[in-house]
Amino acid sequence: MSVLLSGGSGLLGVHLRALAPSIIAPPRAEMDVTRRDEVTRALDTYRPRIVVHAAALIATARCRERLEECLEVNVAGTVNVARTCAAYGVRLVYISTDYVFDGARGNYSEEDIPHPLNEYGRSKAAAELVAACVKEHLIIRTSFCDRTAWRSPTAFTDQYTSKDTVDVIAPEVLAAALSRLSGTLHIGTDRKSQYEIARRIDPRVRPIRLSEVPGPLPRDTSLNSARWTAHKATLRAEANS
Repeated sequence: MSVLLSGGSGLLGVHLRALAPSIIAPPRAEMDVTRRDEVTRALDTYRPRIVVHAAALIATARCRERLEECLEVNVAGTVNVARTCAAYGVRLVYISTDYVFDGARGNYSEEDIPHPLNEYGRSKAAAELVAACVKEHLIIRTSFCDRTAWRSPTAFTDQYTSKDTVDVIAPEVLAAALSRLSGTLHIGTDRKSQYEIARRIDPRVRPIRLSEVPGPLPRDTSLNSARWTAHKATLRAEANS
């Protein structure tokens, strides 16, 4: 089943391509998602059955400081991808984030209503609504990080997540993309603090608290992945029957 990937040079994209070398991942010079004509040309050229849309502007501070670019890439770019997928009758798998939630309680299920706190989360929540307009769609909310380096010298001891390293998350995302699941899906691992996972990657990381940084950040965006866990259990049972 042919798969076209946006954001193939990003952290998740690189790992997806390593897992499935047949994935078609045009570079941004060929398929810039902010240019609808390039998205259309790519689908017309490669004729994929699935589009995995992972291209995005990430990081809360960057999205706050570069709001116009954030909206252009995360929202308008998703409009371009969704419109083209709808026109070609292609399945759209949209990679979203746990930051669509405000973090007030954690353990969020797919039925919980998004309530983002910052520009990044709001742009991704808006893009989810766009992706959901495509008849055959799957919105995957997840969070991941590099397994070789933590991007900051500090990590929050009072911010909780289901994030895991990308080598753990990428195979799950690929399996979900290739599945028959539709709607919204949460993929994550155990609930942990950002500091806990950061220390697994780099023991030199120093602790910090949310109150020590400016800007609103969610306290607990841990995800309930029961739907995905149940689906995998069903597949195992079918394979063993």
